[in-house]
Amino acid sequence: MRIRPYAWLRRRFEYGTSTAQLHRRHPGRLTPARLSGWNLAVFVAVLTRRPLVGAALAGTASSLLARKLAAGRADPVLAPVVVGMGLGADAISVGHALRREWWPLGWLALAAVGPSRPARAAAAAMLVPIAWEWLRERPDVDPVRYTALRLVEDAAYGCGVLASALRDRSPSILAPHIRVPYLDQVTTMFGGRGDRPGLRGATSAPVPPGRSTTPSAPDR
Repeated sequence: MRIRPYAWLRRRFEYGTSTAQLHRRHPGRLTPARLSGWNLAVFVAVLTRRPLVGAALAGTASSLLARKLAAGRADPVLAPVVVGMGLGADAISVGHALRREWWPLGWLALAAVGPSRPARAAAAAMLVPIAWEWLRERPDVDPVRYTALRLVEDAAYGCGVLASALRDRSPSILAPHIRVPYLDQVTTMFGGRGDRPGLRGATSAPVPPGRSTTPSAPDR
């Protein structure tokens, strides 16, 4: 355990510099964020002051998932709950990436949190999980300093990832993976074929909150 500030931050930076090599060995496993296209569309609608559009998109996703659950003999009533959990999980995933791999954007959002609605949403996605972590673990440090230390720690790791991407010329390790669940059902509803190659497997359910979707470097 590194207890001196410089040694501690240097170790976190070094962890991040292994990202490109790990990406080559395990393609796609270190993606900063894995997001549902439906959830991303809902976020954009809400942030652009179109709540009815966001509600319609969430309702459509719930309806499509309910049909899939009914076909598998599962309770379709669970669909809105699963979609809601997916929205929360994707928001946490974006906040995680804004603290680490995308930390320059995240810190810019924190600086612009007053006048900007998207910045306020980004700041909430970044800070609420840290606040919940502090409440759960109750460390021997006040919440303000704990939040500051977590932001600095994550940014140090993110600097290592950025350095790794530049050194290995691998910008793809900074890109999110966006999937579109239920695309086969939408295609079928509009008269297309839902069994075309490339559409199978696109109906994976969202990852519940609390389960990490972004593997981090192990503490060596």
